[in-house]
Amino acid sequence: MHQHKMSARSVFDGAVFVSSERKLLEDFKRDSHPDKVNLAGREYVGEHGHTTWLPLVRKIKQQIATDPTLTPEYPPILGIPEFTKRATELALGKDSPAIVESRQVSLKFFLRQESVKAIAERCMLIRERLRERLRLLGGPWHWDHIIKPGGFYCCFGFNTQQVEFLVQKKHIYLLPNGCLNVSAINSRNLDYVAESIHQALSS
Repeated sequence: MHQHKMSARSVFDGAVFVSSERKLLEDFKRDSHPDKVNLAGREYVGEHGHTTWLPLVRKIKQQIATDPTLTPEYPPILGIPEFTKRATELALGKDSPAIVESRQVSLKFFLRQESVKAIAERCMLIRERLRERLRLLGGPWHWDHIIKPGGFYCCFGFNTQQVEFLVQKKHIYLLPNGCLNVSAINSRNLDYVAESIHQALSS
């Protein structure tokens, strides 16, 4: 959150990117398919598929919404490297396997009922389970990159046709650049997401 200056333009002011996210959310809400999955959100999503805001975060969002001099600014999808490193060390300990293996988790929002450590561990577990499901489905692809990137997002490098297939045919909403929010994957949709990714790459 920062004071808005007309003379300065934020690197995150890309209207196309913001409007794309908004359109994805609107399309997702209109979609009546029973298996639809929204993997395009920026917030942490718990196992039950709900985002819970801390009171402080809710208050800040309300203040931004009512004050025209303030504008939200998101960090890069993979997080700020130094912050990610420090936050991971604090949450998991410097000797954690996640740090030893250079896996990092960017924790942008904290939930009321889940600790930072629990969020980090759950996201890493999702990445590992998704990698294993994709490996078992076969194909020439290697999936080790799934557990290496930091943050809630995992980027697969899908092309335009593959993204369109996932959104239009499988009702899985992800960003146009092929990145998806792993925290929105849970025990109920994991198999469906993995099978859909496999089909998108195979088609």
